[in-house]
Amino acid sequence: EDGVMVYSTCTFNPIENEAVVAALLEKCGDSLELLDCSHLYPEIDRRPGISTWKVFDDDMRYFPTYEDSQHPSTPEKQRICFRRTMWPPKDHTYPLE
Repeated sequence: EDGVMVYSTCTFNPIENEAVVAALLEKCGDSLELLDCSHLYPEIDRRPGISTWKVFDDDMRYFPTYEDSQHPSTPEKQRICFRRTMWPPKDHTYPLE
């Protein structure tokens, strides 16, 4: 029932940090709550999160939306790498900071 889940990465990439947390919150709905537990684990290094970020491909082309990343001008090998959850959530405001 009750428990604590700690998610940690060794990257500064928001697609591997905030986007993962936002997707999990979206998928789990009210069964999961994001809480500041820094007082429980003071030995863990942390940085404030962000709530907006940009998505680029390997060639540093910017894609404002998932739909933009799926345009036919984007090579298929790139298109299949993108997921909708890589972009900041639009419909929900999560305290990712």
